Amino acid sequence: MLHPSIFDLSHTFPPLSAAVILMGASFSSRKAAMAARVCLDAAEEYIFGHQDFLQLVEPTCGEKPPLNVAPLQAAFILVLLQHWNNHSVSWRRIRQSRYPDIVRAARNMGLPSLRHQGSLHGEASDVAGGESFIKTEESVRLMAYIFLVDSSQAIFHQTRPFLALSELTSSFPCSDHLFAYLPTESHHLRKPGESSGEILSIADGVSLLMQECWTNEIPSRFGQLSYLDLFILVSGLHEIIFSSYADCSLQGSKTALRRALKRWKYLWNSSVEKMGDLEDNCHGFFRKADEFWWLANVLLQENSPLLRDKAEGSADSDYMDDMYGFLRQFN
Repeated sequence: MLHPSIFDLSHTFPPLSAAVILMGASFSSRKAAMAARVCLDAAEEYIFGHQDFLQLVEPTCGEKPPLNVAPLQAAFILVLLQHWNNHSVSWRRIRQSRYPDIVRAARNMGLPSLRHQGSLHGEASDVAGGESFIKTEESVRLMAYIFLVDSSQAIFHQTRPFLALSELTSSFPCSDHLFAYLPTESHHLRKPGESSGEILSIADGVSLLMQECWTNEIPSRFGQLSYLDLFILVSGLHEIIFSSYADCSLQGSKTALRRALKRWKYLWNSSVEKMGDLEDNCHGFFRKADEFWWLANVLLQENSPLLRDKAEGSADSDYMDDMYGFLRQFN
């Protein structure tokens, strides 16, 4: 989400510097982590109350704000820290007001539909072109992470998503390998065989997985997606599962969802076979994408709390207690 070649802690947007420092402290010594937690509420007020962030949430006269994602990056990092802090009051505040502001700011900036010029991996012949590519990619990745957090809240907390899959027409994040290039190496941005193929967006990818027709050449259209991209797709399927459950239409959608999950697993296995050991080539939370796939399949079983007749449970039964009890059967 932040590229080291263009991030300078001493010259960057002050709220973003504060968020990055708190993030670093949270993963440092126990003493530093405790100090960071003490500062989180004050940092939240500072970042979300900053004029530059408020301008993204409520642009002047309805004008589209400039593509300066630093205030939004700062707000998103702070939300992650507050979420990980696991304090009920701050979590409720984040869910009720802060995260809606993040989504509103992203929409106002056009991030759900932001695309690289030309191909996903763009071709830049100079430093300026490389910096432009990286800045756009930072925004694309930020939007992807905003969606993933939104989706995770639906999966694990039964909260209705703020984002609809249909509006996510932005580019997929590029590979970590490509994103790691410095602007001075921008002439290497176009690698042989590295292109976005024909899968243009998250919305397109999920729609293709769920459609009834599936020919032998379709998997090749997903061939250049990274592990992160595949994690985004399975999270999109989870969001459809929850939305269908909330709308009481899951019974009618389960066949298409099971079909999509079977196809996704084939794509995941093919990627692992092509790119090698996950431990060596896949870093971060998205290496667990196949576990999210497993969870989605479990949730579509006939005895799942999502498919069980609601009349079978008590009116005041807690959804998460019911869900955890169901999942414990598979330990």
